[in-house]
Amino acid sequence: PLYKSLMEKTLISIHLLQGTAFVWSMEDVRKIRQLHRLVGSLVGSLPRKPRQNARLGLPLQLLPEEARLLVEIGAAVMLRAGQPERASRGQDEGCDSERGSQGVEDVPLSEVAAYKQALDESYEVQRRLALQEKRSLLESLSERIMQGRARHRQKRGEQ
Repeated sequence: PLYKSLMEKTLISIHLLQGTAFVWSMEDVRKIRQLHRLVGSLVGSLPRKPRQNARLGLPLQLLPEEARLLVEIGAAVMLRAGQPERASRGQDEGCDSERGSQGVEDVPLSEVAAYKQALDESYEVQRRLALQEKRSLLESLSERIMQGRARHRQKRGEQ
């Protein structure tokens, strides 16, 4: 009960990118699905298996109607990263033209830089983990690899 009341009070951050609404926080996705009964669509790849597309991860992509509803009921705020020319003209594809950019906030460039740095760090961690996983796989298969190479050499010697 206490957790649910705290969860309801914090605003969901919806990030606008070229007119498409994305939610990057798992906690916000949980709020959208459990409290507001909106589904959205997970469109991101999983960090450990980026080339598969059977199971997808964050971000959650929202339809313009879903994003607008969340903003209108006061459950969310739309954030836009460093696009002052669009903000000044009020041409957000995610908002009605009569409303302009109401409910849309610009994200400070320092936050954008911090986010990009966190992404880079996450990528580096994932790269190290993938390399470690590959090494352990090769170590576990090394005996089999050696046997296969020996058979191949033996076949070459017979021919």
